[in-house]
Amino acid sequence: MLDINFIRENKEKVEKSIKARKANIDLEKLLNLDDQRRELITKVDDLRAKRNTAAKDKNIEEGKKIKGELDNLEKQLKSIEDEWQKLMLQVPNILLDDVPIGDASQNKVIRKEGQSAEFAFKIKDHIELGKSLDIVDFERGVKVGGFRGYYLKNEGAKLHWAILQFAFEHLVQKGFQPVVPPVINRRFALVGGGQFPWGEEDTYRVGDEDFLVGTAEIPLMAMHSDETFNLKDLPKKMVGLSSCFRTEIGSYGKDTKALYRVHEFYKVEQVVLCEADDQQSLGFFKQLQENSEEILQIL
Repeated sequence: MLDINFIRENKEKVEKSIKARKANIDLEKLLNLDDQRRELITKVDDLRAKRNTAAKDKNIEEGKKIKGELDNLEKQLKSIEDEWQKLMLQVPNILLDDVPIGDASQNKVIRKEGQSAEFAFKIKDHIELGKSLDIVDFERGVKVGGFRGYYLKNEGAKLHWAILQFAFEHLVQKGFQPVVPPVINRRFALVGGGQFPWGEEDTYRVGDEDFLVGTAEIPLMAMHSDETFNLKDLPKKMVGLSSCFRTEIGSYGKDTKALYRVHEFYKVEQVVLCEADDQQSLGFFKQLQENSEEILQIL
C-alpha cells in the first residue's frame, strides 16, 4: 500500500498509474477523506488531553461533557477511517516507465528460448496424454472432488512430487530459506499481501476471518509482519512449498479444461523481503525471473 504522504506529493504520478491500470478509484475523494481524518485526529487527541486534565483535577462535570463530545468525534473518526482505509487499499503501485499500456496485445516479448518443436503427426494435449499414460483421472476426480477435481496417479503422482522437490531444492541451493507455511491465513495476511479486496471472491473462507490461501506468497510475506529489521539483516530470501486453493469464480468464461484453473494444487513460491528501494527491488525481481528460467531450462 502506498503511503498517503507519497500519494499527496505525487498526485499526478498516482493518477497516471490509476488511469493506465483502468482502475475505478476516486483519488480526490480519498484526499478529501484524509483531510477530514487528519482534522478529526487532531480534535480527538486534543479532547483526550483535556479529559486527562479533568480527571487529574477531579472535575467530574467537565469530564462528563468532554466524554460526550469525545464519543461523538471518535464515532465520526472510525467511520471516516474505515472508508479511507478501503480506498487506500485500492490505490495501485506505480508502474515502471517501460511497462506497455493497453490490453494483452500490447505485451512485449523480451526474449525467446530454444526452438518450437515440430511434429509430423497431430500432437496430443495433456488430457489425452494423461489418460493414455494412466497418470491422471479427471472423471473420478470430478466424482469425488466436484467440478475441476482430479486424481494424479502412478507416474503422474511421482512426477508431481519430483518436480516440486526439484524446484524447491534448486532455490534452497540459491540461498533461499526453505519454508512450509500455514495455508489457513487470517484476513490481515491477505490484505497485506495485496490479495484483498480484489481477490476475495476467488478465496475460500473457512472461518469468520480465516481463509485458504491461493499462493504461499501470502504466508511468506506475513511471516515477518509487525517486525522491524536492521538493513544489514536484509534481504531475507524464502522459498515456500504449499497446497493452494482458489474458487476460480472470477475465471468464468476462460479456459477451464483439465488441469487449468483447478481449485486445489501445489506450488513452489519464491519471496524476497528487501529494502524499500526501487533499484534493489527491480534487481531482486530479475533474480527471481532468472531462477524461474533456470528451472525451466534444466527441465
